[in-house]
Amino acid sequence: MKASTIEITVPQRTLGERIRAVRQFLRQMTQVELARQVGVSQNTMSQIESGEIPSPRAHVIKRLAEVLEVPSDYLLGVGEATGTPIAPPPPKRRRTRVSV
Repeated sequence: MKASTIEITVPQRTLGERIRAVRQFLRQMTQVELARQVGVSQNTMSQIESGEIPSPRAHVIKRLAEVLEVPSDYLLGVGEATGTPIAPPPPKRRRTRVSV
């Protein structure tokens, strides 16, 4: 069975706008859920998304990219001019044990 893929191009200009767009429209997460998984307060996440914290620390950006399942380069706007497509993650495979 072949999985379908939907590509979404999110042309936001700031780090916070890109995070918010992926969080809301692609991952359908709340700000509280994202903050909890990243390991920051909801207030900090709000400040990152609103641009009050325009340059979060590298480990926060790395964790945001992992949780949102997008490249950190995308969040940082690297290659943005080309309209980086962001696709939903592939379905997770289940491991099966084989007895010999």
